[in-house]
Amino acid sequence: MTTYDPIERVRRARRKAASGAGGVALVCAVILLIALKLVTGRSGADAPGRAPVTPPVQDDSADMHWRPFRPGQDLPESRTAGPARHVDGLAAGFERSPLGAALATIHISHRLDASTGPGVFEPTLRDQVVGADADKLHEQVSATYDNARRRQGRGAGEALDPGSARLVAYKVEAYSPDVATVTVISAFDDPPPYFAFRFDVRWTDGDWKLVAPPGGEVQRTELQALPAGAVALSRGT
Repeated sequence: MTTYDPIERVRRARRKAASGAGGVALVCAVILLIALKLVTGRSGADAPGRAPVTPPVQDDSADMHWRPFRPGQDLPESRTAGPARHVDGLAAGFERSPLGAALATIHISHRLDASTGPGVFEPTLRDQVVGADADKLHEQVSATYDNARRRQGRGAGEALDPGSARLVAYKVEAYSPDVATVTVISAFDDPPPYFAFRFDVRWTDGDWKLVAPPGGEVQRTELQALPAGAVALSRGT
């Protein structure tokens, strides 16, 4: 015969409830752990072989605006960092600052493009390029212009087709009040890839001047994404 013991019955009921609650808690903990692994795995921060991507800075300052350079091509300018002067197709008068160095690099390098024609690249080479290889750069630009002019059937001295590449960003790689290194980044209508051109500029006679690259050859590097620290230029500024 079984003796009815209400106290023991209550104890068994409590043990059973506690066991069930512990099982539920364990299941919940396992589900939470799996969810956390899935989230961190998707982020890519801890996934092997994947480095976190730092988005480029967007330059949306009201200080910046765009000014026509030539048909189909505009260049950015700053009300404070320059250029302060436009004389005979040249842009000059840049602030002695990282932004001033970047804008000087952009404006001078674009005016050194052979497609601008000798009316622009000749005075730019004469007045805004320094360094031991300035003459070699002059030879490279002139030769590129002559070859392209013949292909396009243009007369001597005429500007050429600028092409469809557009300026999209820049990055100040290094800066001091006397010298800076700036990468100018361009792309076609559907990037990537991007095309990066790295230049040194030097503070000379009260303004930034571009240092002719070694051997007078401007090097181009292909990129699949804008690098960390690049400043993306928005046409909405």
